Amino acid sequence: MTEAPVLALPDFEKIFEVNCEDSGVGVGDVLSQERCPIAFFSEKLSGSKKNYSTYDLEFYAIVQSLKHWCHYLVQKEFILITDHEALKYINGQQKLSRRHAKWVSYLQEFTFSLRNQSRSLNRVADALSRQIILLTTMRANVVGFNTFKELYAGDPSFGKIYIEVTTGECNDYVMLNSYLFHGLQLCIPDCSLREQILRELHGE
Repeated sequence: MTEAPVLALPDFEKIFEVNCEDSGVGVGDVLSQERCPIAFFSEKLSGSKKNYSTYDLEFYAIVQSLKHWCHYLVQKEFILITDHEALKYINGQQKLSRRHAKWVSYLQEFTFSLRNQSRSLNRVADALSRQIILLTTMRANVVGFNTFKELYAGDPSFGKIYIEVTTGECNDYVMLNSYLFHGLQLCIPDCSLREQILRELHGE
């Protein structure tokens, strides 16, 4: 799992918003205030979690985000933003599995209101989950993919950017699992794998 550094200092006089998204292979969540991101969190799914239903994935994404940011959220009301109508009724289910009962019990420690938001508007959290999909695909299809992330620091195109990102001086690029991204675009350093990776990205 990955949690990015805090992007802005939280104001505990303002309402926090938790924006959750799942992709089928990962979850991506954003903590914000007045639409200004405070921190990002993402996690690649593994084991039995890969077989979760859409409902369970969304539920899991919520629980994980609240666990990571409980120190911000547990003492005051916040807004929980999701893109699945069914989650409006998570506290009203009559028959719960053991897993759901555990999750509902944990959610009851918090005070929040639900806001529905479609995927088309849920861009930041959706971007995190799409980045996870891309990294998962590259690891599976490109031999040696894990090695090139170590090349950023000395790369002629990305060396300076890499340093600025790691020191918090650059907001246009982000690091995810030690890989450099510009939006949804994976930054590929100048190495012998570049041509192969470009072929994989474009499906050639």
